[in-house]
Amino acid sequence: MVIARIEPEATHTVIKRVVGTPGDIVCFEPGIVKVNDVQIVEPTYHAEISKDKISTWNLREDEWFLLGDNMAMMDMSIDSRLYGPISRKSIKAKAILVCWPLSRWRILDTE
Repeated sequence: MVIARIEPEATHTVIKRVVGTPGDIVCFEPGIVKVNDVQIVEPTYHAEISKDKISTWNLREDEWFLLGDNMAMMDMSIDSRLYGPISRKSIKAKAILVCWPLSRWRILDTE
């Protein structure tokens, strides 16, 4: 998870999952997300995603692909599906801790 400015000219930051890094191929098929031909199995990535079309991004040098948790509703998650890959300079920090809601407090995997 990273903290980034994903929208052009954004004044606020968002927290998103990094699913693609430079050199990766990110592909959306009906109900499936693949990175380098390997399906991502994530409970937050619902079958609603990309239900009608196939989209593919071949990430170039200094391109990062971010996804939000509200993937079932495109208008609920502002991420790389809407704005495309972002550059490394748009990533401001790496998230290491979930502190809200308190019932879900945990340290994130930092690998």
